[in-house]
Amino acid sequence: FSIKANLDSLEDITNTSTKALHIGGGMSRSRVLASALANVLSLQVKRSILHPQVSAKGAALAAAVALGTFANLTECANSIDDSYELTEPEPSLSIEYQEHYEHPTTLDI
Repeated sequence: FSIKANLDSLEDITNTSTKALHIGGGMSRSRVLASALANVLSLQVKRSILHPQVSAKGAALAAAVALGTFANLTECANSIDDSYELTEPEPSLSIEYQEHYEHPTTLDI
């Protein structure tokens, strides 16, 4: 629930709502992770397929802009194929996760 708590905080601070979560990197190879995130966050999750190493991709895009190949990062990012696999949340699971998020269980040890 840490990601949900952080996302909720960001939305409160910026007064915006998130439409989808884009994930990349090594853990993004997991469809199970994408599904769990979609259900916990009640959001679409877009899992990078062609460029799982998003940090390296971002650095390459920034370098292309710095070299003058592109005018800005938006133009550069729009020039590449950014294929992703879309995972939709399952409404019944999202509701159940939301109930656990709002009313966490405590352990009496």
